[in-house]
Amino acid sequence: MRRLLLTLVFLLLSLGSYAQRLASVFVEGTLLMSPDRTPLAGLIVTLSPTDQSNPSSPYQALTSDGGYFSLYAPEGNYRIEVSYQGLRRVVRSVLTLEGKPVKLEPILFDLTKELPGVEVKAPALQVHYEGTNQVFTPSSLAPAKGGNLLDGLRFIPGVQLRGDDQLVLYGFSDLLVYVDGRHVRMGREELRTYLQSIPLDELASVKLIREPNGRYGGLTSPILDIRLRRSGASGLQGYSYGELVTRRSLSWLLGSRLTYTEGKTQTYLSYQLSEKRSEETTTLFEKVKDSLLLRPRRTHRFTLGTNIQLSPASALGASLIGTLAKEHLQNGWQSTSDTRTESLYGTLWHDWRTEGLTLRLMLEGSYASLSQERLVRAESVRYADTKRSGQVGLDASVPLGSLWTLDLGALGYGLSYRGSSPRGDLHYELSESSLRGYLELSYRTRPFFARLGLALQRDEQSRKQEQWKLKYPDASRGETHLLPYASLRYHLGRYQDLTLGMSSSYQRPAFRDVVGGSHRTTESIAREANLHLRTSYTYLLRLAYTYREAALLELSYSDTQRPIVDRIMLPIGGPMVVGLQGVNLDYSRYLRLLLSLPLPLIQSKELKWYATTYLAGQRQWDRGYLDGVLYSKAFTAGYLRHTHDLDLPGNWHLQLGVTAYSSLYYGLFEMSPQWWTEASVSRRLGSWRLSLSAYDLFNTNVARGDYRGYPYAFSFSREWYSPRIALGISYSWGRRATKTRQGRERRLTDERLGSGASEGLRTER
Repeated sequence: MRRLLLTLVFLLLSLGSYAQRLASVFVEGTLLMSPDRTPLAGLIVTLSPTDQSNPSSPYQALTSDGGYFSLYAPEGNYRIEVSYQGLRRVVRSVLTLEGKPVKLEPILFDLTKELPGVEVKAPALQVHYEGTNQVFTPSSLAPAKGGNLLDGLRFIPGVQLRGDDQLVLYGFSDLLVYVDGRHVRMGREELRTYLQSIPLDELASVKLIREPNGRYGGLTSPILDIRLRRSGASGLQGYSYGELVTRRSLSWLLGSRLTYTEGKTQTYLSYQLSEKRSEETTTLFEKVKDSLLLRPRRTHRFTLGTNIQLSPASALGASLIGTLAKEHLQNGWQSTSDTRTESLYGTLWHDWRTEGLTLRLMLEGSYASLSQERLVRAESVRYADTKRSGQVGLDASVPLGSLWTLDLGALGYGLSYRGSSPRGDLHYELSESSLRGYLELSYRTRPFFARLGLALQRDEQSRKQEQWKLKYPDASRGETHLLPYASLRYHLGRYQDLTLGMSSSYQRPAFRDVVGGSHRTTESIAREANLHLRTSYTYLLRLAYTYREAALLELSYSDTQRPIVDRIMLPIGGPMVVGLQGVNLDYSRYLRLLLSLPLPLIQSKELKWYATTYLAGQRQWDRGYLDGVLYSKAFTAGYLRHTHDLDLPGNWHLQLGVTAYSSLYYGLFEMSPQWWTEASVSRRLGSWRLSLSAYDLFNTNVARGDYRGYPYAFSFSREWYSPRIALGISYSWGRRATKTRQGRERRLTDERLGSGASEGLRTER
């Protein structure tokens, strides 16, 4: 690790001398709406060389929430273009760069102005790099136009929504979702429905972060950072939607979102009502069956927020999300439960920018309560718990000349969790606090981007518990984590990039694993605490080659020290109940090779057909001791996903796909091979969008496998009862659709690509 850091530092220092030869120039400015000078976010500013003999690609930047943009370009003559609705408008015909940094006067841009003098008819690049992160604009998600954010995310290369509502990247990595810089801390189903409530028309950009920096707090999981527009046409706009889902039983969802923009203020309000029914069966030992029947879960959710542009350099925003849910769950034939949950989450943020300096202040707070009545073998038991959390964070970005940038920040976080049973047999209090700081130095010029950072985090956890009048000793522990990270991207040519990244992260034991005693999760499964469970650390090294920002060849190596896995504990006597307990192995390592290959099969005015193949192979090594017995396993796993995307006349879009996994290990559980199919068809009719999708058409996605841990071994299976058929409808109203804009959209139909997985594969600029 030390050698790697020294090497990266040497590279950073070496880049300074190389930059002098390239003579890159720093350019910054602000894009404002005409005539009220409201900052415009999510638009692309392009510097195009006026010398046609110059083979250099255009240099682009995406405007931030305050309309600010910055980029680097070699010396020379350029024209400045602004991209909106897929077309570029020239706002300045000549800009000369001669070595000194350039700060442009505010650029005024009229979103509604007709474009008779459009000088560049080709669409702007729909996917571009920001450092080592890929940024997708709404144009790259064109097949989902008229739908919601979830519809759009599915067209990002490698992104997939599994049947368990988990967003994954390239089949192996779970995705985390951030919206406007805040982590959406929701369960899988809650996150899915939340993304469905936001129309794609409000999207400014989506950033795919493969190596999160210190701002994201010691994560190696990839992140989708979603930025919403905070400017647009004045007046009231609305988005209404509904969905019917059948998977052996019928579920439904209805919702609406209102957005009102007046001057520099934007306010939004949404409400969503859903009802879910599901069935799941787990078989253990080939004869013990554990079934979960959700009949039903009804959820009310509202969102209220506002964004105020105080000045071109300052913006303020606040939001509030509230949820009320009731569910009835039948757990086997001997147990039922009725649960009521309430939650409220609020955030307040302030962005400020001047002379390239950026400051962002974020305040967050949440409250959640749960009350449950569980009936087990005719005996009623009541539970209640509450959770409170809050955090405050400050991030800053400071330019150091035209090529270097210093990013730093700090965050404080606190959480308290209390639970009890009215009978007095259970009382517990859990608390957690964290303090994190990070420092990052980055270097940027045309062929190179490099960064070197370090995050420092201190965690404190404490526990008080009493069960069955037995008082457990109070427990507390504190840990300090030092997390280095670094990345380097080199632009090989017009369409080729090479990226090298190193990141580190850690995983603390979950609350459920540090609370003494045990608790039932299903009729046949109970979780057992392990007070000796330790934090695990992961170090990831990734080397990637991309072509046209779509095709990908990647080699990665991961080393996890003390990984946390579940083992089986079988109680002696009594009913057959399987106990799950988290334990630490010594290490888990893998070497993975990944290929993403999108191919345009047909490109014509009537039909656009793209086929995309994702292929991954992995070699993994796990080792550790279970009750003093050595557990050692080496295995090879593979993943294949193949999709076809077709853009058809009449605003029809068709998508077909098949996914397959080889046998692989999840901790101590060996999974048998799995495969399933997916299909969807959608059509846009003016302001309406209709969609029909099917998941696992042939009911092949059944989890089967064996437990290979010591001292027990047995087979298991889990059935979710497919296929899953979903019918969706949405309607947008109040959004500007002038003749000029409609004409631009008609011209765009023949120019856009049909799939986000192929956005970089274009035959012309």
